[in-house]
Amino acid sequence: TQAAEHATIVLYHHISESTPPSTSVPPARFREHMNHLRDNGFNVMALPALLSALQSRQPVPDKTVAITFDDGYISIYDTAFPMLQEYGFPFTVFINTQPHDDNQPGFMSWAQIREMSDAGVTIANHTENHPHMVDALPGEDQAGRTARLREEFLRAQARIKAETGQDHRFMAYPYGEYDLSNKAMIRELGFIALGQQSGAVGFDSDFLALPR
Repeated sequence: TQAAEHATIVLYHHISESTPPSTSVPPARFREHMNHLRDNGFNVMALPALLSALQSRQPVPDKTVAITFDDGYISIYDTAFPMLQEYGFPFTVFINTQPHDDNQPGFMSWAQIREMSDAGVTIANHTENHPHMVDALPGEDQAGRTARLREEFLRAQARIKAETGQDHRFMAYPYGEYDLSNKAMIRELGFIALGQQSGAVGFDSDFLALPR
């Protein structure tokens, strides 16, 4: 296998036919995607290993892909998880913790998240409440907004660690939205951040706004 200095991170939300079409992939289509990866020599790599390699400028196999999901929707647990186990593909779920704390319908329970975590699935930070991080609250200045988001982010990190034992130093921006103050906060906390803009990731990517 040839070595490469780049890879692709793919992003899914719902794997379902009964959720909003704009953020959903039907199970049959998702299986087609996984068959394509399996049958065409792709190297499906766990996100922590990929980010570590790229940041330390270690080549990865050519045609490397990392699979990610945003938001802890129930279809990830009941549809995507068994399918990905069947293929032996590692994957990451970026969860916003509040819906799980509230037992919100349509979201996984913490017990289901722990089951995935125990099976080797990476669980990482997508904030508590999925805010638009670029928007201030009424009367809030930039320092106030940064402090509020920082607190929310750290609370979410603590909840994920408490429930799963996982404590990764990367996060996904809700809605893929960020600005310079968000990036500065993520840098200060020592995290890598992922957006939702398209493109490959490589040695020289912006690790405060990686494309997926």
